[in-house]
Amino acid sequence: MSKKQTLWIALPVFNEWPAIKELVENLLLTLDSQFQDYQLVICDDGSTDEGKKYISSLDTQKNIKIIQHNYNRGLAEAIRDIFEYVAENGEPEDFLIRMDGDATHNPAYLKDIIDELSKDCDVAVASRTKDNDKNLSVIRRIYSLLARYFVRFFFPVPKITEYTGGFRGYTVEILQKAMRVYGGSFIQLGSFGFVCTFEKLIKLSLIGAKFSEVPFELEYSNKTGESKMVPWITILGYILLIPVIYWPGTGWNKRTKELRV
Repeated sequence: MSKKQTLWIALPVFNEWPAIKELVENLLLTLDSQFQDYQLVICDDGSTDEGKKYISSLDTQKNIKIIQHNYNRGLAEAIRDIFEYVAENGEPEDFLIRMDGDATHNPAYLKDIIDELSKDCDVAVASRTKDNDKNLSVIRRIYSLLARYFVRFFFPVPKITEYTGGFRGYTVEILQKAMRVYGGSFIQLGSFGFVCTFEKLIKLSLIGAKFSEVPFELEYSNKTGESKMVPWITILGYILLIPVIYWPGTGWNKRTKELRV
């Protein structure tokens, strides 16, 4: 990264204590030692555990911005608020990396993601290695497998094999473009939990984003809270995404076609 670029870190958090403390401390050590200009943006999505107090205490630090939801509004709303804040306050040449707040994403991979973004791509996805899937529960592994084949059939994205993970890097320029094109509809299926993680990929692909991947190890043993994913709601969201993208006349595939000519 050049001196004029800012690295933004997006952390949506809901009841991730004590993992969130470990993650933030590791993040700040990595950021202070490797990056000259960074901003950590944390959205506390109505946490009710000890993490709420801890996150509030970080608000006085100059490189940390706290967005506080008074009640739990869901992952999509937390991500939307962070992305809109960065799109409004960042510069096109900046980078944003979104991480989970449960300490399963190691800050050691930030440099790899940034290096990939610097190679003329707009979105760099941290992709779990195949051996890493054994750390997930059987249900999560089945869900990930089915989701992978479903989205490859209906929503193929070039150079992407990891569709459901949240560890990703973006250029702020592509996020600003997405906000101009989609406005408040960049994330439409917010009521369907983790579907928003995939919805963003599809909509960025529709406006010409270039993608790449970097391998990483998901440190699932660091997770201290229960999974927030409700499988049947997520599956329903994937199905509803088909008309959102492909419905004749009003689907985003047709509405953004002129941008791809």
